[in-house]
Amino acid sequence: MYNFSDMAYDWSVGGGFRVGVEWRATNELRFGLAGATPMFMSKLEKYRGLIADQGSFDIPATLIAGAAYDLLPNVTLMADWRHIFYSATTAGNASFPIWYGSFGSSGGAGFDWRDTDSASFGVEWRTASKLTLRVGYHYSTLLMRERSATLAALAPLVGAHAVTGGFGYQLTKNSSIDFAALYDFKNSVSYFENAPFVGRAFFPAVSINLLPHYNTNATITAWGRATQFTVGYNYKWDAGDTSWIPSHF
Repeated sequence: MYNFSDMAYDWSVGGGFRVGVEWRATNELRFGLAGATPMFMSKLEKYRGLIADQGSFDIPATLIAGAAYDLLPNVTLMADWRHIFYSATTAGNASFPIWYGSFGSSGGAGFDWRDTDSASFGVEWRTASKLTLRVGYHYSTLLMRERSATLAALAPLVGAHAVTGGFGYQLTKNSSIDFAALYDFKNSVSYFENAPFVGRAFFPAVSINLLPHYNTNATITAWGRATQFTVGYNYKWDAGDTSWIPSHF
């Protein structure tokens, strides 16, 4: 199909607004609240035959609330809640029924993503040396509706539980490195096959139209798990240091 698959990489640019506040209730306890508007992105032209509204794929708005508590001077407990408004994007459009030309059209078929709520819990331990250790757990409600399991081949986002761990190491006075690893546990969704509209013509000129339907004789199961590693380098300029290249350590 035209601009539907096998179109290699595409790119998009856009922008939005993010704002947040932090309140220190006590010396040990802090609360934070942040929100972001949708990130309005330019259209993915190479996939305008797949993504609704001719390739429109904005990044959804988010709302985050969190707290941090210093259990000890060098040990901090952290927790946060996050709501992501996926249903307000084209990815939240219904995945059924699929008619001829549904994909890519204005208000056309999407991935049936719904809003998600997630909770994260973490601990950070700043050791007596230059090493900081971190560990955490994350849970999210399921992004993909079961009825959209057929389309999960395009975006198999079925994760729910994940654990993470990592460390930071102070290399010099102003620089540090961070390493983190994340494991997303296996999860799956299953539902009847989403069969699209099919028009058939037989000789001599006998046409049969099969309407969109769920095929109860075939069950689709989409599953996924993931492992992720990240490495970062940080440099902090001292007050009054306007250089863009580290000049001292």
